[in-house]
Amino acid sequence: MPSSNSTRRVAKAARSSGKRPSSGRASRSLAFPITIVVIIVLGLGVIVAGRQARVEAATTQPQLGDHWHSAYGIYLCDDFAEALTDQHEDTKGIHTHGDGVIHVHPFTSAAAGKNADLEQFFEMTNLQVTDSKIVLPSGETWENGKTCPNGQAGKVVLAKWESADDPNAAPEIITSDIGSQRVDRDRMAFTLAFVPEGDIPNIPRPESIPTLDNLTDLGTAPATSTPGAETTASTETTAAGAAPSSGTTAPTETTAPAETTTSGG
Repeated sequence: MPSSNSTRRVAKAARSSGKRPSSGRASRSLAFPITIVVIIVLGLGVIVAGRQARVEAATTQPQLGDHWHSAYGIYLCDDFAEALTDQHEDTKGIHTHGDGVIHVHPFTSAAAGKNADLEQFFEMTNLQVTDSKIVLPSGETWENGKTCPNGQAGKVVLAKWESADDPNAAPEIITSDIGSQRVDRDRMAFTLAFVPEGDIPNIPRPESIPTLDNLTDLGTAPATSTPGAETTASTETTAAGAAPSSGTTAPTETTAPAETTTSGG
């Protein structure tokens, strides 16, 4: 007859064989498949986002292969500053030739569609612009409240013309999110200005607007810009004598009163 000790050992073994796994072991067993599912979901998200970016670049202007030009100027109190030059190699397709023109012909999605904005141009030329300050590549700074030669305090604004071809059109005045302003069509015009409040309605159009009619050899091949140079090693050139001067007088043409807005468009 089995001893009582043997009987207890058999009963204990039976009970042990019927125990459920501990909660910690169950958690560990579920961690691996959950991790795999998370990785798959994140991967699909990246793929979808990338595809959406490509679709947007192909359907929102400017598209890859477009070749646009917009005139710009930097007007400080009562005079235009010299035209900017590229300070970096253009790897996206937004640059200038030192001609007072923003050249937009995207060869990557980083400069196409909604990505084609003034901030891209500012970065290319080392121009720092906020809603209250302009810092030129030289370090010269114009900040809200600084006094102009006429003794009046100035402020930073952007005058934007949807078309450079209408000399009588009133500009839209942008006072916030200046860098986010899109270059969403060909032959626009922008004047980044630091002027007293009372002079905002009279901000002049860029002096470089005539240069838009003197660009030659407008192929669609990406341009290769040379940082700091007045011209670039590109198939795109300007006609002789077409580059704007940095004269001391504003254009004599008149415009209708400016229309002011406080948000980016």
